[in-house]
Amino acid sequence: MGRLASCWRNKVQGKPLPAMYEQGFRGDMTFEDFCHLCCDIPDEEADQHFRSQTYYHSRYDHLLRCEHLAGDWEKIAPVLKKQGLLYYPVQKLNSSSGAVPSLPTPAQKKVGKRYEKDFDFTRKVYEQ
Repeated sequence: MGRLASCWRNKVQGKPLPAMYEQGFRGDMTFEDFCHLCCDIPDEEADQHFRSQTYYHSRYDHLLRCEHLAGDWEKIAPVLKKQGLLYYPVQKLNSSSGAVPSLPTPAQKKVGKRYEKDFDFTRKVYEQ
């Protein structure tokens, strides 16, 4: 939910990014309306800011969050270098800071169903 709240605050509220506006998001929409619209757009059409993270990968080695990335950089950089990927030191990244606005139960269930694979993966990683 933090990722959705961050997207709503930083990419939609006020003046939506052009790509978000094109998908129907409006600067004055509530968090609940934002969540409903995110849930109605399939991953294949969704903007990267609210597309399911599990859509991108079929195999996972790490779970990374912007809030922890700077501290994890020493572990990540050698892996990237070994794979021949270009990498740069971590700069300040946008993170999902701030409280997540509350949602009525029907909206919570809809978000839970839309992002079920993401939530399942996150639970498995943190249970290890």
